[in-house]
Amino acid sequence: MRLTLSISAIFFCFALSIFPSVSMASDRPLTQRDLMTNLVDTLGYSFGLPDTPQDSDYRELLAGGRSFRFEAETFRHPEDLVAVNSFSSFGEFSGEGWVSAISTPTRMRMNFLLPQAGTYRLFAAVRLPGHTLMLEGQIWQIDDDFPQFTRVDLGEITLNAGMKELAIAMPANSSIDYIELLAPPRAAIMPLTEWDPEAPLTYADLAVTVLRALDLQSVLPLQGESILLEAEEITPNKSLRTDQRHLGEPHGGYWLRSGAGGGSVSLLFTVDRGAVYTLNLIAAGAKSLTGTLNTRNPWQADFPPYLQEKSIGTWYLPAGEHQLDIELPPRGGVDLLTLVKRRTTAEDYRILAGLPADASVTEQEVNRLLTLLSRLYSRD
Repeated sequence: MRLTLSISAIFFCFALSIFPSVSMASDRPLTQRDLMTNLVDTLGYSFGLPDTPQDSDYRELLAGGRSFRFEAETFRHPEDLVAVNSFSSFGEFSGEGWVSAISTPTRMRMNFLLPQAGTYRLFAAVRLPGHTLMLEGQIWQIDDDFPQFTRVDLGEITLNAGMKELAIAMPANSSIDYIELLAPPRAAIMPLTEWDPEAPLTYADLAVTVLRALDLQSVLPLQGESILLEAEEITPNKSLRTDQRHLGEPHGGYWLRSGAGGGSVSLLFTVDRGAVYTLNLIAAGAKSLTGTLNTRNPWQADFPPYLQEKSIGTWYLPAGEHQLDIELPPRGGVDLLTLVKRRTTAEDYRILAGLPADASVTEQEVNRLLTLLSRLYSRD
């Protein structure tokens, strides 16, 4: 680990010394707001800002979420000949109401701001067959007959951030409740605690944000003993429990294994104190295991057909309850979940990033760090 830290520090110092700066002019002491707003611009998120952005808009972009629901009654074009209703005869609806076509085929538009770029899964909640949706040249036709509101999976579309217009051709007397765009979240980028726009900017703030943006928290030093959690003991699904040993000796004598059709399990666990943890699984599967952590952090790892331990990712886990969801391939299984705790003090981040201690943050250093980040950050 000492070697890793030394290499990381040398790399960051070298990078900071050779990259040209970007503009961040200021005649006052720098604050977290300066870093927050310039990060959004550096990472290419600024197209997702409204015309008059507030601090909350910057926080939302840097939080990394890419789950957006746009209510038809809110985002419809005001000149389109449609009606807004709020009765529940056609099933439950979200928001304050829903939009219905008139007694003849109707066209409507929805104008909305997409804050984050990405490849999204598009959903629409509609009733009656015959809807046609068009977004940036891609067209979807909904032909199934849904007498009540039904959420329909329309497939994927790759979109840049910014203002969008969705055109919808609606059959007579049909209805639409909302559209939804879902993509895996990006890593949340923020200092050790929540953003405090008025707080003086420190080198620790710089270190934490850049390491989180570049997904380098997995090289933070280890702290204390690992937490071992038997999969068969922390899941509500006991039906997959087995003591088979021909694929390896299970850690506690038992493990969870799916049948010929595959399966899914949820591992429930609690951490006493918020920190960065690397999650390791002892598992088996002839193909990839996939899943999510706390429903928003996707992961994927390839395991052999026999039990073997592999890392599935490193995340900051706040104190409290957590849920690891796992999709098992046919005959796949999981034996043990290990939580490897990492040191996460401001000093740990600062040393890893190779940044100085107890010094006033200079505009030049911030500019150079932002330039480095712009070259290394993954925008997928």
